[in-house]
Amino acid sequence: MYGINPYAPVNPAMAGVTQQRLANYQSQMPQMPTYQAQQFAPQPPMPLMMKGRTVASLDEVKAAQIDLDGSLTYFPCPADSCIYAKYIDMNGMPVIQNYKLSLEKEPVPKRYADAELVEALQQKVNSLERYVKGETVNANESVDNDANV
Repeated sequence: MYGINPYAPVNPAMAGVTQQRLANYQSQMPQMPTYQAQQFAPQPPMPLMMKGRTVASLDEVKAAQIDLDGSLTYFPCPADSCIYAKYIDMNGMPVIQNYKLSLEKEPVPKRYADAELVEALQQKVNSLERYVKGETVNANESVDNDANV
């Protein structure tokens, strides 16, 4: 038992027979193809797609079925010139947001004129009125320089 191989043939002549039997057994077994590890090229990430569809009114958005995962679903509405966004909040209630393009321009800040500028403009208007009436020859002539005053 100790130091003896139980699987080794006792008779050296039997060693050749054992090898032959093993070769016959292996030849009867179907040969399996060997597989090699394939290298996969990394593919670019898929572009993100927005979920949604075009609708005709807000009523259609209210009735639309959306995913319950909380992601936004967009509904452009050409009739109302807006985009509706609908999602399910943490309480399981639908939330609809309305995005409308604002065509209003920002108001221009008011600039106030000082008294000197107003007085100069009034003199210029008076000079132009006298020129139109034919009282003076030069329209650019200042009222202060007018001899008729």
